[in-house]
Amino acid sequence: EGQEEEEEDEGMSSGEKVVADESGAADAAMETDSIGSMEREAEGIVLAEEEAARLKYMQQRLARDEDARFPDEVDTPLHQPARVRFARFRGLKSFRSSPWHPQENLPAEYGRIHQFENWNSIQRHALQEQAYEVEENVALVGSYVRIVILIPDAFQTLFGTNGSLNPPLTRPLVLAGLNLFENRLSVVHFTISLTAAAEAAELAVRGKQALVFHCGFRRMVCRPIFSEDNRLSAKHRLERYLQPGRQCVASIYAPALHGPAPLLAFLLDGDPLQATLGGLQGVPVASGALLNVDPNRVILKKVMLTGHPFKCHKRKAVVRWMFFNAEDIRWFKPIELHTKFGRKGHIRDSLGTHGYMKCYFDGPILQHDTVCMSLYKRSFPKWAASSYFVGAAAHALNAETGKAL
Repeated sequence: EGQEEEEEDEGMSSGEKVVADESGAADAAMETDSIGSMEREAEGIVLAEEEAARLKYMQQRLARDEDARFPDEVDTPLHQPARVRFARFRGLKSFRSSPWHPQENLPAEYGRIHQFENWNSIQRHALQEQAYEVEENVALVGSYVRIVILIPDAFQTLFGTNGSLNPPLTRPLVLAGLNLFENRLSVVHFTISLTAAAEAAELAVRGKQALVFHCGFRRMVCRPIFSEDNRLSAKHRLERYLQPGRQCVASIYAPALHGPAPLLAFLLDGDPLQATLGGLQGVPVASGALLNVDPNRVILKKVMLTGHPFKCHKRKAVVRWMFFNAEDIRWFKPIELHTKFGRKGHIRDSLGTHGYMKCYFDGPILQHDTVCMSLYKRSFPKWAASSYFVGAAAHALNAETGKAL
């Protein structure tokens, strides 16, 4: 009986071992399946993000090409009255000679900057003053000096007491001297154009897109707006995209700079366009130089509404598809019209309730001509706290310096 009980115990223990082995194998298989499913989900998310970035890039390219073919043309909205959508726009008799006061309707950011009246003369005066400084107050070349800087607590937390972002690496802290007034925040303008690498990759750079500007020792994360490079006019038309083969002017809020100062522009680290296009990581996408420091530069955003002649008789025409109700026609009636074939005219009256209007022109109007109305609004750069530090660990310091600015 004792031997039979021992054999039964051995059989039970071997059966339990087999069940335990089978359950362990099942658990391992389930873990493998869960890990595989998680990896597949991660791959699917990455592929979806890449596809979304690729689709966005194609849409930006199409929008840039359309803006080059039909500059400033905008469709009148159907769900909203035109007098509401374009309430902040106005008409001009002549873009070149019509007045536009530079101090009119300034944004709140202009209360935080210095408005220099004539930066070129101020720069010459500053350099002359520095030339007459006493040599005793200037450190000689090759001499050793001790500099004591009062820094915020966030700087010491991030960079340590020895000026290193990563204390074990002991990276040196670079100091640079400033000319007079170069610590004043203002509106800085640069001439800029796409580089050969960006044109080869067919990169579309839109206005107010986040870029990294390197100018001298300064590194600025900013959102510039682009305008035409017209030195002979007091007003400058806004460019929605940085077109290839064309030089524009980029305007940003930044500390004032003394020229000459070359400029290099890069995409932000982690920008989806870097992965989509490839070959643009660490490569400048645009280059240029300092143009001026002038908060009074008038940059006008142009919107052109278009309509088509429905019936023509000599100098008279019935125009449709520019507006879609009689109230909008009466609202924009004082603004002058022009056509793509060079005719000028004005709105005489509304015809019906669906947006048809009677128009008179200074010459015979053709059936295949396009009637246009130009509206303008002043544009300003987008405020962004300037960053002079590299790395994600400096975001807190950037936020603090942005509030200080």
